[in-house]
Amino acid sequence: MEDRLTRLLLGMIFSLFFLAPIQGIASDTPAIQSHEDLTTSKRPRPTLRIQTRIGEGPWSSRRAAYPLEGDVVSLRTKRIEGGTPRWYMIFADLTKNYANANHPWDDDPYKWTGVETIHYHRIELSDQRGNWEIRPFEGSAKRWEHIFKWYRAQGRDERTFRFYKPDMGTFWFQVEVEKGEKLKRSHGIEDSNDRGISRRVTRISIRGDRVFMGHVTSFYNVPGVFGSILYQSKNYIGADCADVLMTAWSRWRKRPLEKNYNVQAMVGRFKRRAKFEMTGGVPKEPLEWGVDFQPGDFIAVSYSADGKKYHHVGALWEDANGNGTLDGDDIVIHAGPDPLHLSYLKYGAFDGRVVILKP
Repeated sequence: MEDRLTRLLLGMIFSLFFLAPIQGIASDTPAIQSHEDLTTSKRPRPTLRIQTRIGEGPWSSRRAAYPLEGDVVSLRTKRIEGGTPRWYMIFADLTKNYANANHPWDDDPYKWTGVETIHYHRIELSDQRGNWEIRPFEGSAKRWEHIFKWYRAQGRDERTFRFYKPDMGTFWFQVEVEKGEKLKRSHGIEDSNDRGISRRVTRISIRGDRVFMGHVTSFYNVPGVFGSILYQSKNYIGADCADVLMTAWSRWRKRPLEKNYNVQAMVGRFKRRAKFEMTGGVPKEPLEWGVDFQPGDFIAVSYSADGKKYHHVGALWEDANGNGTLDGDDIVIHAGPDPLHLSYLKYGAFDGRVVILKP
């Protein structure tokens, strides 16, 4: 009897001091799943809808919302008596580069190779489990820490983490409701097609402000896709250097895009402010911010010797060193082959024959 009691007490102590912390960690650790995890098992068809609200405005059933940075964003779904809602944030895998065509440095450059599959993952907003209405961006810093830790465990290059912006850009959300053994869900990763994530998935694209550059920043967290197609850029699925700027421009100007633009087409469409040779991010002739060009102007570069074909484009972001002159310490925002990001002109991406265009 005493031996049995001793074993029972030891078992209770073991559970208390060893198993309980492990269980606690498991319950507090948000699960991350990938496309393969959600398509290998049978999933119910999507029947739930997510509504969005910006600030104290009205609730909307539209699939996409475009708040400004700092706006309070709320999500909700229809209450199901006896059900338990689980919320998920979907994010594209930006540690990979994607291409629908050969890069300029590949054999047979610019040859169409077909729409490349974009990889997506989702993370449960475990702190919001059981809530029918949530504010998905509250407490997001801890969530991103977990995502980066998950990437590190897979040996991903930490330099790619800089392409994620936790408080700006594009995010996707999904809700599932469990009731007994039954599951209902909204559209998610499992509804992706050959062009990328379904446009029926609830998307929040946060922009920095209402002007052109604010619309550009709504493309943070969107995969860089060399040779992206118009459907991908218009639905924030993926964009290359020209598409990210043209799609942002069309939203700013409220002019729907009717065709896909490459860099050469952009140079032919917009008015030129300046044309010059650039080396090390420094123009051959001095140019002044606010005089010869404005922040937000396009900057396109030709890498060829004759300068007849333009290969890359970005938008001038900031006179970072404040000297009023365009130089290598100034910043440009651009995509391709990486997702949208800021970089210094001195890094050489725009060295060559350059034109500045007025959007």
